[in-house]
Amino acid sequence: MARAARTPKAAEGSAGRLRFVAHAPPFDTPIAWDADGNIRVGGTRVTLSVVIGAHKRGDSPEDISRNFDTLDLADVYATIAYYLRHKEEVDGYLSQLEAQAEETLTLIEAHALQKAARQRMQARIAARGHA
Repeated sequence: MARAARTPKAAEGSAGRLRFVAHAPPFDTPIAWDADGNIRVGGTRVTLSVVIGAHKRGDSPEDISRNFDTLDLADVYATIAYYLRHKEEVDGYLSQLEAQAEETLTLIEAHALQKAARQRMQARIAARGHA
Protein backbone atom coordinates (compact mmCIF):
# COMPACT_ATOMS: atom_id res chain seq x y z
CA MET A 1 0.00 0.00 0.00
CA ALA A 2 1.33 3.42 -0.90
CA ARG A 3 1.67 5.72 2.04
CA ALA A 4 0.84 9.41 1.92
CA ALA A 5 3.77 11.49 0.76
CA ARG A 6 2.41 14.40 2.71
CA THR A 7 0.42 15.06 5.81
CA PRO A 8 -2.70 17.21 5.79
CA LYS A 9 -3.11 20.62 7.30
CA ALA A 10 -6.59 22.10 7.10
CA ALA A 11 -7.05 25.26 5.06
CA GLU A 12 -10.03 26.79 3.29
CA GLY A 13 -9.94 26.38 -0.48
CA SER A 14 -11.79 28.23 -3.21
CA ALA A 15 -15.57 28.15 -3.12
CA GLY A 16 -15.55 26.86 0.46
CA ARG A 17 -14.07 23.49 -0.52
CA LEU A 18 -11.68 21.80 1.87
CA ARG A 19 -8.03 21.65 0.91
CA PHE A 20 -4.86 20.75 2.73
CA VAL A 21 -1.44 22.32 2.84
CA ALA A 22 1.23 19.63 2.76
CA HIS A 23 4.28 19.38 4.99
CA ALA A 24 6.76 16.56 5.56
CA PRO A 25 5.32 13.72 7.66
CA PRO A 26 7.04 13.01 10.98
CA PHE A 27 6.58 9.25 10.46
CA ASP A 28 5.02 6.79 8.04
CA THR A 29 1.38 7.92 7.94
CA PRO A 30 -1.34 5.51 6.75
CA ILE A 31 -3.64 8.30 5.55
CA ALA A 32 -4.22 9.27 1.95
CA TRP A 33 -6.63 11.34 -0.09
CA ASP A 34 -9.01 9.59 -2.44
CA ALA A 35 -10.20 10.90 -5.81
CA ASP A 36 -13.12 12.72 -4.14
CA GLY A 37 -10.87 14.56 -1.67
CA ASN A 38 -11.76 12.42 1.35
CA ILE A 39 -9.02 11.30 3.72
CA ARG A 40 -8.93 7.50 3.99
CA VAL A 41 -7.01 5.30 6.40
CA GLY A 42 -4.79 2.37 5.51
CA GLY A 43 -5.86 2.14 1.89
CA THR A 44 -9.44 1.32 2.94
CA ARG A 45 -12.77 3.14 2.53
CA VAL A 46 -12.69 4.05 6.25
CA THR A 47 -12.23 7.80 6.68
CA LEU A 48 -10.02 9.72 9.04
CA SER A 49 -13.13 11.26 10.61
CA VAL A 50 -14.54 7.82 11.45
CA VAL A 51 -11.33 6.63 13.13
CA ILE A 52 -10.82 9.86 15.07
CA GLY A 53 -14.52 9.99 16.01
CA ALA A 54 -14.28 6.49 17.46
CA HIS A 55 -11.09 7.45 19.30
CA LYS A 56 -12.77 10.56 20.76
CA ARG A 57 -15.71 8.42 21.93
CA GLY A 58 -13.26 6.34 23.92
CA ASP A 59 -12.92 3.33 21.63
CA SER A 60 -9.53 1.66 21.95
CA PRO A 61 -7.40 1.11 18.83
CA GLU A 62 -8.19 -2.59 19.18
CA ASP A 63 -11.94 -1.86 19.26
CA ILE A 64 -11.65 0.35 16.19
CA SER A 65 -9.69 -2.31 14.32
CA ARG A 66 -12.27 -4.96 15.30
CA ASN A 67 -15.21 -2.74 14.30
CA PHE A 68 -13.63 -1.96 10.92
CA ASP A 69 -12.04 -5.26 10.00
CA THR A 70 -10.41 -3.78 6.87
CA LEU A 71 -8.22 -1.61 9.10
CA ASP A 72 -4.85 -2.88 10.27
CA LEU A 73 -4.28 -2.32 13.99
CA ALA A 74 -0.94 -0.62 13.32
CA ASP A 75 -2.67 1.81 10.92
CA VAL A 76 -5.22 2.68 13.61
CA TYR A 77 -2.44 3.40 16.11
CA ALA A 78 -0.54 5.46 13.50
CA THR A 79 -3.67 7.43 12.63
CA ILE A 80 -4.34 8.23 16.29
CA ALA A 81 -0.67 9.20 16.73
CA TYR A 82 -0.95 11.47 13.70
CA TYR A 83 -4.06 13.05 15.23
CA LEU A 84 -2.33 13.62 18.56
CA ARG A 85 0.63 15.27 16.79
CA HIS A 86 -1.61 17.43 14.57
CA LYS A 87 -4.66 17.86 16.78
CA GLU A 88 -5.38 21.48 15.84
CA GLU A 89 -5.24 20.84 12.09
CA VAL A 90 -7.27 17.62 12.25
CA ASP A 91 -9.87 19.14 14.59
CA GLY A 92 -10.14 22.08 12.16
CA TYR A 93 -10.69 19.66 9.30
CA LEU A 94 -13.30 17.72 11.29
CA SER A 95 -15.08 20.98 12.17
CA GLN A 96 -15.19 21.90 8.49
CA LEU A 97 -16.63 18.48 7.64
CA GLU A 98 -19.28 18.90 10.33
CA ALA A 99 -20.21 22.37 9.07
CA GLN A 100 -20.50 21.07 5.51
CA ALA A 101 -22.68 18.18 6.70
CA GLU A 102 -24.96 20.57 8.59
CA GLU A 103 -25.22 22.82 5.51
CA THR A 104 -26.09 19.83 3.33
CA LEU A 105 -28.71 18.65 5.82
CA THR A 106 -30.26 22.13 5.89
CA LEU A 107 -30.47 22.13 2.09
CA ILE A 108 -32.03 18.66 2.05
CA GLU A 109 -34.58 19.62 4.70
CA ALA A 110 -35.45 22.85 2.85
CA HIS A 111 -35.96 20.89 -0.36
CA ALA A 112 -38.17 18.35 1.43
CA LEU A 113 -40.28 21.16 2.95
CA GLN A 114 -40.67 22.80 -0.46
CA LYS A 115 -41.68 19.49 -2.00
CA ALA A 116 -44.24 18.84 0.75
CA ALA A 117 -45.69 22.35 0.37
CA ARG A 118 -45.91 21.90 -3.40
CA GLN A 119 -47.72 18.56 -2.94
CA ARG A 120 -50.21 20.13 -0.49
CA MET A 121 -50.87 22.96 -2.91
CA GLN A 122 -51.38 20.54 -5.81
CA ALA A 123 -53.76 18.49 -3.68
CA ARG A 124 -55.81 21.62 -2.83
CA ILE A 125 -55.95 22.65 -6.48
CA ALA A 126 -57.01 19.15 -7.49
CA ALA A 127 -59.69 19.09 -4.74
CA ARG A 128 -61.12 22.42 -5.96
CA GLY A 129 -61.25 21.13 -9.50
CA HIS A 130 -63.40 18.17 -8.45
CA ALA A 131 -65.73 20.13 -6.21
